[in-house]
Amino acid sequence: MTGSSVEASQKHMILNDLFKPQALSHLSRPRTFVKFSLLPPEIRLQIWNACMLQPSASRLISLILCSDRSTKTRHYRKKNGLGNIISSHSYYVRQDSVRSEWLDAIDQVNHESRNAYRQRYRVRFPISIKSADGDKFHIAYIGLNPETDILYLTSRPGSHGLSFIHCIHDIIAYDPRGIGVAHLAMGGCDHLSYLSRLHPSHLPLHAQEQINQWLSGSLQSFYTVIQMGITSRDIDMMLFPFRQSEHANDLWHCNRSLPIIANTTHYTRTTRDMRSIDKDLAYIAAPADPRESTQMWNQFRANFGKDKEELQLRYLMGLSEPSQTVTTRQDLCYFLEKSNERWEKIRANLKATGRHQALLDDDYWSQRTIPQVAGLWNLPADAFGTVPPLDAGFTDWNYKYVFDISHIRPELWVFHLVK
Repeated sequence: MTGSSVEASQKHMILNDLFKPQALSHLSRPRTFVKFSLLPPEIRLQIWNACMLQPSASRLISLILCSDRSTKTRHYRKKNGLGNIISSHSYYVRQDSVRSEWLDAIDQVNHESRNAYRQRYRVRFPISIKSADGDKFHIAYIGLNPETDILYLTSRPGSHGLSFIHCIHDIIAYDPRGIGVAHLAMGGCDHLSYLSRLHPSHLPLHAQEQINQWLSGSLQSFYTVIQMGITSRDIDMMLFPFRQSEHANDLWHCNRSLPIIANTTHYTRTTRDMRSIDKDLAYIAAPADPRESTQMWNQFRANFGKDKEELQLRYLMGLSEPSQTVTTRQDLCYFLEKSNERWEKIRANLKATGRHQALLDDDYWSQRTIPQVAGLWNLPADAFGTVPPLDAGFTDWNYKYVFDISHIRPELWVFHLVK
């Protein structure tokens, strides 16, 4: 770490420092205990479980759907090791978030550790892993626990909307209990526009039956992921000229509360974001009306006749910048420094044009003291207003994309940063 990086790391108050999971706080090289095999089996099982995350720990598994046009097998004919039919469709899956080498190692120590690992993460789903040289991919297996894991599905440009259907079908096929995905997250309009127009008759019969059964009971919650751009953090209202009014002084607001999405898997849930964020919640600049994605999902369910089934709908909101991946604490501090530099340029420009009075220095510097966090806000389904009905018209949507959600206090999810 360079001198400037150390200085940047020290001057930020990072909320993630307070959330260090016990099972991951000692990732030093494992020690050998030669008498381990002499311990009673139930004690050994407790030790293996202690090496993994606690049962209450949470994971957000980010998977990317990619097209594979080289696949030319017959669809829905092949069976996996469990004897279940898989799609054999022309897609493959990559894991976007950082894999847990610690958990992977437990799956590989011996037969006993493998059984303990697979009892907790019973779904072994094949994914594509990039090789060390970065040019080739090989197949590996990711362990999933449908009851606790949230599966966040995104896609590469050009991947077909049906890839989502085939992927969900196949994850269910690799689950001995036939659940597969109980908690699903999708961002923006990834495949949702296509799914909202998809009729069950367009699918192979086996896929129809599997998805229909999944929507009928296995799926328990759906999260619309709102990935905010950098301008949503430094809420530059020059992007929203129609908002300028006699209250312009209130609109030039420096938002420092938005959680920053980390490229990691594990996180800790807190009941409420206890930081001083009320003013920030009054000015949330979203890239679109978040309710649109939720409505598309409702339309997809309605196409299968499942829109009346009970399902928990939520929003996950965070800030991301494709060019600045956050995995470690150092990454987060670098992200914050770049954000501060950008805002200083904006302030200088405002001052040069005689509009600097729109941002009070007291307000700006008070915002700089808010602890920063790599995480997500978990928001209720009505955070942005009631989701419009399926036959909604033009006037049912908010096209200003600036929302006041100060009437709620979001739940905060804090990512576990890699050391």
